Amino acid sequence: MDIFDTFFRKFAYKFDKGYPDMNNNQDVLLLENILSKVIGEEIILNEFSKSGSIQAAKDFVDNSSFAKSNDVKRFTSGKYANRINSSKVKDFDEIKDALIDYFNILEDDIEKIDAGAGPAANDSVAGFLLNTKEFGEIYISVSVGKKGLGGKLNEKNFNNNINQYASKENPIKVKLIASDKTLEYSNVVEAIDVAGGTQNKLKADTALLSPSGGKVANISLKQSEGFRWAALNNDDTDFRQKFLDAAFNNPNFPIELKPNPEFPGKERYEMFKKGTDQRITLVIVTDAPYTKDPKNIFGTDNPKTIVVGRTFKPEDFKFDENTNTLDIKVDHIYENLEEINGSPFEPVFVIAQHSGNPYGLDFRAYPKFMAKLSKKGTGIEIKYSDLIK
Repeated sequence: MDIFDTFFRKFAYKFDKGYPDMNNNQDVLLLENILSKVIGEEIILNEFSKSGSIQAAKDFVDNSSFAKSNDVKRFTSGKYANRINSSKVKDFDEIKDALIDYFNILEDDIEKIDAGAGPAANDSVAGFLLNTKEFGEIYISVSVGKKGLGGKLNEKNFNNNINQYASKENPIKVKLIASDKTLEYSNVVEAIDVAGGTQNKLKADTALLSPSGGKVANISLKQSEGFRWAALNNDDTDFRQKFLDAAFNNPNFPIELKPNPEFPGKERYEMFKKGTDQRITLVIVTDAPYTKDPKNIFGTDNPKTIVVGRTFKPEDFKFDENTNTLDIKVDHIYENLEEINGSPFEPVFVIAQHSGNPYGLDFRAYPKFMAKLSKKGTGIEIKYSDLIK
């Protein structure tokens, strides 16, 4: 028992709960990586059906409209027969949405796996672990270019540039420097990826660790050129259902939903102005209390998450060996909702088309600079209070 006590004392800080939750795929993958390094051979705790994965990949390539229109091919060799590739699509999120639509699963039933981890332990590319009705639990490897990695690549750059200097042998001071604010964190030994806990309103992407393994900072990293705030938690409000009821049944409601012809037989809809064929691509919902709740932006992490904005470049990181301090240039730092309100990043509640979500609709907050009604007339405003009394 002593060996397990030692093991978990050493690695417990890497898990959000202080121990690996075997019902959390990210925890399982992290545990697999740790055990593989300690033992010196590949350890896989979550098995998937290889034959089912190959059949599913073939089915997707042969029969999905997305695969046909985007030149998606499947590798034919035995080792890589569950790998797909597109000469046109280089965005993992776009492929993820296509897999969700084709296999008729929800966001909770699919997870991106990084190369070298879990099912991709011996693979040079990432892929998706899916839980499907027809094929069971499967893994589809995806070969794309570097385009479209977006936020995850930005987070990786941030962490790697800190870990280049910080270690348990050499704790450093990290300074986040914006034009109007500077935050300092002392005795930082590592920056780790902590994304993936949003189901419990955990919003951080990165955590800075102290020598004891405790978190000295939780940071949500946002690329200033474009990002989305959190999705609406449908357990907190029945707004989504009220919107659907009104769009289907209320003749005075300005929006109606029509089946999306690209997904026959599935509950995917497109928004139209009532009684017309004029598409609506964005609905701005005014007076929504959802955007006023700081938990939807900063979460419930401990310590409290801060929001830091920038697409990081190598020159943004300056290390002073004399003071053992790493200066990091950022565009903005937000510690509370009051600092965000009135800025271009102020959260605005919107409804947008998203074929990967239930009903083909995305209910979430956008930053204000992205929540603009098009001059082409494809947007509309409604009041939250018109649906939720």
